[in-house]
Amino acid sequence: MVRAAAGAWDRAGDPSWYPTQLAPEHGGTGPASAAGGLAPWTPLKLYEQAIPASVRNAMRDRLKALGRDWWEEPGEDATAEERAEFEERMARMLVPDEAITTRVDVGPYLEQKYEALLEHVTQMAPDHPFLAFGVEGWRDYWPFEAFILRDSRVGTSLPESDLFAGVDEPRATT
Repeated sequence: MVRAAAGAWDRAGDPSWYPTQLAPEHGGTGPASAAGGLAPWTPLKLYEQAIPASVRNAMRDRLKALGRDWWEEPGEDATAEERAEFEERMARMLVPDEAITTRVDVGPYLEQKYEALLEHVTQMAPDHPFLAFGVEGWRDYWPFEAFILRDSRVGTSLPESDLFAGVDEPRATT
């Protein structure tokens, strides 16, 4: 998990961090609430976005069947070192399916998601392998968003299908 997110999670809601941003009425030294000063806020859940290995592998297999390259795989003449480097990179990208705690159905929104990705080439270049199948391919391979619940300050029941499950419950004390 990204260190910045984990560090922010640990500090969130603690008024001793960044007191100059907090309003005096919340224990800070920053501007009053009416002037833009903030109140401490504690998030209730920490998720890491993930793509299950089964999705990546199914897309890889389909691309290979179409004769397309998958993540610049080493060729037949690759050295053992080049193959090991490639396998190591792939292992970092593959999230075991059993690690996924939360799947959110985004099927009704796939057209919008796909169109948005096409507009934001900084997210995925037009020739990115994940775009090779079009929106209909996404319906087959990736009609959900997947996450790993890394921490929670509320009661949870896994697996989840809603990122907000439990957030209306009373907060757990930390």
